Amino acid sequence: MCYGITIYGQSSRYILHSLQRLQSAIVRHMQYSATREGAEVGHIMNINQLYVMRKILNNFKDIGEWERVDHSHATRANERGVFKVARYNNKYGQRRNEVSLRQIFNKVHPNILTSTRTKTFKENVREWVLANID
Repeated sequence: MCYGITIYGQSSRYILHSLQRLQSAIVRHMQYSATREGAEVGHIMNINQLYVMRKILNNFKDIGEWERVDHSHATRANERGVFKVARYNNKYGQRRNEVSLRQIFNKVHPNILTSTRTKTFKENVREWVLANID
C-alpha cells in the first residue's frame, strides 16, 4: 500500500475510499477475522495516514528553504513559525505539491520538527499522525 502513496494519496475521495476498503479487507484476511472490527486492531495506518507520514518523511529536508510567515506584529502564526502557503482557487491548486506539503507541515507540532535523531523523528511523526490524522 505504501508504493506510490505520495502520488495516489492525492486522488479523489472515491478512489481513496476504494483503496481503504481493500486495505481493510486485507487486514481482516490476515487476522482471520470475519468481522469489520478486526481491521481496527493495532496501529495500522489508513491510506490518508500513510500519505501524510510519507509526505513528511520524504520532504523534511526541504523545509529549511521554505518561506515562513513573518509579520511585524505578534501573531499565533508568527509564534509557531508557520510556512507560507500559496493561495489557490480550485482543486488543482490545492493538490499542487508545494501547497499540500506546506499545509501538512503547518499542522505538525513544532517540537516534532526539531528532533535531531532520525529514529526519534520517525517515531514522533508516526505517533503524531496516528493521533491527529483521520
